[in-house]
Amino acid sequence: EISAFRGQGDFSSIEKQKIVLKTLLLLTYINKYFEKIRKVTPLDNFVSNGALYHRPLLLTLVNSVDVEKSDLELFFRELEKVAKNEVRVDLLKKAKEELVQEFSDNAKFVFEELEYVIDASLVSKLDYKDILKYVLNANTPGKIEVLKIPGNRQELIFRLMTADKPFALIKIGDISGWLKDKLEGYEINESFENESYFRAINRDDSDINVLMGSRSFYEGWDSNR
Repeated sequence: EISAFRGQGDFSSIEKQKIVLKTLLLLTYINKYFEKIRKVTPLDNFVSNGALYHRPLLLTLVNSVDVEKSDLELFFRELEKVAKNEVRVDLLKKAKEELVQEFSDNAKFVFEELEYVIDASLVSKLDYKDILKYVLNANTPGKIEVLKIPGNRQELIFRLMTADKPFALIKIGDISGWLKDKLEGYEINESFENESYFRAINRDDSDINVLMGSRSFYEGWDSNR
């Protein structure tokens, strides 16, 4: 449903925010299950015997990056509203209800004909604090700050000012346009390390939960996440 962002007049700003909320709720739901799996299979077993399950990752592929009101910018702006807790309580409730209904109507995996019933009670109990913890790596809402890697013109890392760890990464052909036109007024810091966050995204200790980029970047790229 992220394709809804392409049409300026097709969906209202409220509808677009609800779409993003449903996406983040689903990621939160999966991350909570992943936490349970980790308790069953400790980290050392994941490393030595092969992972029972990978760390979940939200991959947001867009068609436009640098144009005015691009798909990427529109998604990022909605993500920012969630980070700053500019979300209506009734909209979050509605997003949860619709997510449960969608899985009830079509309870199958995308790639295989395996029956799957979503735990509606768990989804219904999710709240904003869960999204903060399992998606934004934070305990409290806050403004987004930008982390830039010295000499790296393809990656932008995002972290809440109230958090210690980043949560999102943009991977595009050239970040200069975004730094100049899209992120004016943001606090931008240079990373102390030169290491690419994208190259490390498959590692188990990666803090990135949301990867955003154009469809061209993932050709020839694979990830267990």
